[in-house]
Formats: sequence, structure tokens, C-alpha cells
Amino acid sequence: MNDGKTVSQCVKNTYESMRVVVAVMLEDGDVPPRPCNQKRDEQLNIRLSTLEKKQLEVDATQGGFASVSDYVRFKSISKSA
Repeated sequence: MNDGKTVSQCVKNTYESMRVVVAVMLEDGDVPPRPCNQKRDEQLNIRLSTLEKKQLEVDATQGGFASVSDYVRFKSISKSA
């Protein structure tokens, strides 16, 4: 998720990146996801066109999410809440 010359620097850079993501979400009026206290042991597979997959990847990246899974999970949970 990040890098650095030392492990300590890498951890520091990662935390800074996370702070920036949360700040951007708040500025955009989004609510950062709450930590999950449940073990995520279920998997959902869906079929997408190449274009749909690329669009989800772009949206996830622009939204500051680490993965499409995180993006889809956040969007689906925030809409149902």
C-alpha cells in the first residue's frame, strides 16, 4: 500500500495515506466505513464486461479505496444504511 526506506517509514507513510483518504471522503461528504468486527469469510463472484470492470477500478481508485472489493462493499453498505 506504500513504501519507505525502512519498515518504520513505510508504516508512517501508510498511515499518512490513510489519513488523506479519510480527509478526502469527509470533504466529499462521504462517511468513512466503520471497522469490521466480523470475520469476512464469504466470497461473492460476479460477471462483468471488461468496460464495467475498468469503470469500477477507476471509481475505486479515484475514491481512495485500496481495492474494488472495498469500494463495492462501502457503496453497497452505505446505500443500505
